[in-house]
Amino acid sequence: GNCKILSRTTSKSHTAKTPRQEKIFFRFLSMAKKRRIPLGNGSIGSVLAKNVHPSAQVRSKFPNIDAGRRLEGAVALRLDYFRVRGKQQLCVVFTYDDFPGVELYVTKRFFRVTSAAPDGNVFDGESQAVEGGNEEGAEQIPCDDVFEF
Repeated sequence: GNCKILSRTTSKSHTAKTPRQEKIFFRFLSMAKKRRIPLGNGSIGSVLAKNVHPSAQVRSKFPNIDAGRRLEGAVALRLDYFRVRGKQQLCVVFTYDDFPGVELYVTKRFFRVTSAAPDGNVFDGESQAVEGGNEEGAEQIPCDDVFEF
């Protein structure tokens, strides 16, 4: 009668508590996920100032960066690979009004898009990125030796 049978996968934290808590939990599950704004050429966004590279130029403009200081109004130009913290990482190259004529970059995960690209030119992941070291007009040498692993 009064015994509650628990399976091995259920723990005490996953058992039903009160009807109110159940209602809140199931309401959370049914919430619609927000659609993120796509990143593209001309997208406007914001970035944390501490994550922007080249950091020497940022530090010269903002010598004492407050925690949480964001650069609002950054305009995305393209995706490219840069060496950040010892690894090749996909970055967003952007311009900012306080740094005229300078292209800054930040790791893609730290670029927060606030408005989409005006012409709908959306980056489709890594296919828009240029592998580091390849330059425009560089001669492509075909490789005869292809090894499958």
